[in-house]
Amino acid sequence: MSSRFPVVCLLAVVLGLPAWLPAAGKPGTAVSRFRQDRFAIGAFWLTFSDDERLDARFGEIAEANFTLVFGPVGGFTASNAAKHIKLCQKHDLRAIVLCRGVPDEQLPDGPACWGYRLWDEPNAKMFDQLAVRVNKLRQVRPGRLGYINLYPNYANDRQLGAAGYEEYVQRFLKTVDVDVLSMDHYPPFKPRTDGRRAVLLTNYRFAYTAWPTVVFDVPTGQVREVDQRTGRVRAAYDDSPDMPGLQVSLDAGEGRLFLLPAKTNVSGR
Repeated sequence: MSSRFPVVCLLAVVLGLPAWLPAAGKPGTAVSRFRQDRFAIGAFWLTFSDDERLDARFGEIAEANFTLVFGPVGGFTASNAAKHIKLCQKHDLRAIVLCRGVPDEQLPDGPACWGYRLWDEPNAKMFDQLAVRVNKLRQVRPGRLGYINLYPNYANDRQLGAAGYEEYVQRFLKTVDVDVLSMDHYPPFKPRTDGRRAVLLTNYRFAYTAWPTVVFDVPTGQVREVDQRTGRVRAAYDDSPDMPGLQVSLDAGEGRLFLLPAKTNVSGR
């Protein structure tokens, strides 16, 4: 299924911490710490497809006044990350790259590289381990950010591994000694002013296209979809109309937004 790349994907809260925070490492050892050189408005996608439109997509991101692009781009190798950094440098963006299985000493670097994604939404039990990783990264990539994104404040205590969100954040800051405090907050979809309900379907598998049969609580004829190209509302598109039910094709990392009538207006069941 072909679709225009959605430029606005996720706005992450990224706050630079004060410059007076102590440097990590051995006592008396000067370690260059990350310094944020611009306001961060981050574009995030599960995996940016490495195709002939990739350069144009980064141009769109810059034109839309984003300043930061999170990886991965095309994959998780060092060469994928190097391409990510190069594209950000070309379009005057900053990069936080994601590599897997690459030793810290071999992580790609460049003028546009802010740093490296280390972990997303850690439990507090991981903080000691993450502190070791952040300190090691500072030694081999001085001035670069070891980026860790925390749970949002509506996560439960079991997810956090702490007695409440305040304790979770305080333990993180005390243990890990980060340069940036980051979390994402996913606001719930509220009914539209006309009462319609929004349903977002997303394929979180990086490597596979999903092709589910979707069953809503209303007849298919009452389901509307937000067109990815125009942003306009249209009838829901059935990718296999000859098969029973609504067949929805979702590329790796792709999402589709559907609108359902208000429950008080549901009919035809």
